[in-house]
Amino acid sequence: MKKLILITGIVGSLFALQGHSLKGIEMSPAMKLAMKGKYKEAAALFKKECSEGNGNSCGVYGFYLDPKSPDYGVKKSAKLAMQFYKKACNLNDAQSCTIIGRKFYEEKNLKEAKTYLDKGCKLGDQVACKVRKSLK
Repeated sequence: MKKLILITGIVGSLFALQGHSLKGIEMSPAMKLAMKGKYKEAAALFKKECSEGNGNSCGVYGFYLDPKSPDYGVKKSAKLAMQFYKKACNLNDAQSCTIIGRKFYEEKNLKEAKTYLDKGCKLGDQVACKVRKSLK
């Protein structure tokens, strides 16, 4: 149940960042599987959708791989998660840019943190804007 709530929150925030609500939005096949709790199957589809240039799917797949996220039936890897977050950010997924910025901030790499937070903010993630403003 916690996973479903978390996925719903991720999806909601991804759409909210783009000025949409979940009502009337056609979800990708991967997201439909995730919403049904079929995480392992969804992970494979998120990865495929990412390879086809879907930035949101890259970000969600990165989240699945992230050791700090719940278990979604895929092997955790901070290195791979970061690769997918970076690909998502390069595909203009604001939330992924913010995640990268926060990770660099946690590592005390403020130069990289500012770069990614700036991009996340420019792409419309208000969390990125707030965190970026707190950095000197």
